[in-house]
Amino acid sequence: MIAEPLGGLADERLVELAADGDGDAFAELYRRHLPLVLAFLRRQTRRPDLAADLAAETFIAALSSLRGGRFPPPSAVAWLLTIARSKLIDSFRRGR
Repeated sequence: MIAEPLGGLADERLVELAADGDGDAFAELYRRHLPLVLAFLRRQTRRPDLAADLAAETFIAALSSLRGGRFPPPSAVAWLLTIARSKLIDSFRRGR
């Protein structure tokens, strides 16, 4: 069986594959959306180091959510930015 080329797949398909345990599919989501998540967090924090930490937390939470059987909304971008916003709020609450 020949594996699907991941780069041409829609986000929704990548999310489905990642939820089924496909690490390469999640890696493609990460590569595809890390720049946007980082840009959002940099604008909000004005600290590249904190933005990078929060982006890592965002993708860890996303993977954990998928592995836990919870599915994201139809838009992977909206889902990831919602997680990033939640991580940002948590960070502000912790006084970072």
